[in-house]
Amino acid sequence: MSGTERPGDPEPGGPGPDALPPEDAALLARLRRVVEVVDPVPDDLLESGRALFRLHRPGVDLMTMLTAPGAGGGSEAGLAAVRGSATSHLHFFELDSVTLDVEVTVRAGFAEVVGVVTDTEGAVVSVTLETPSATFTSKPDGDGRFEVSRVPVALMRLTLGRGEDRTVATPWFETSS
Repeated sequence: MSGTERPGDPEPGGPGPDALPPEDAALLARLRRVVEVVDPVPDDLLESGRALFRLHRPGVDLMTMLTAPGAGGGSEAGLAAVRGSATSHLHFFELDSVTLDVEVTVRAGFAEVVGVVTDTEGAVVSVTLETPSATFTSKPDGDGRFEVSRVPVALMRLTLGRGEDRTVATPWFETSS
């Protein structure tokens, strides 16, 4: 394979219904070389694309965020006197029989996440908190409570392992919002 061909490109004159005539394959190779000179792919684009696909998990049902951060009626201002410079935000999610209430408190560059998960089918066996750079797993107690400490401040999502039932996850959200 030459430097202008890519894996999966039809072989010129090769077998099968998708085979290109040699002159078409040569034209495509020339056009590819022109595009590489005139409009090259930015160096960081491929790595950014790969990173984006690492964030996606097919086969996971997505929960709905019920309230936007900061929509809690202003109760966070009263907490500032108790918590000092920490900021705290509540997030609420649901999907069918599963609800998830999460409080994210940010202090000194790290987040502490405390939550309660409820599944009327009783199927939640683990809570995994993911950031682009780290993963933390916690097992909810008998009342569905869980806690994760020293989480780097970044985008995060929570994934609920449900044994034999389908896994559910929150959308990605900001720890600082």
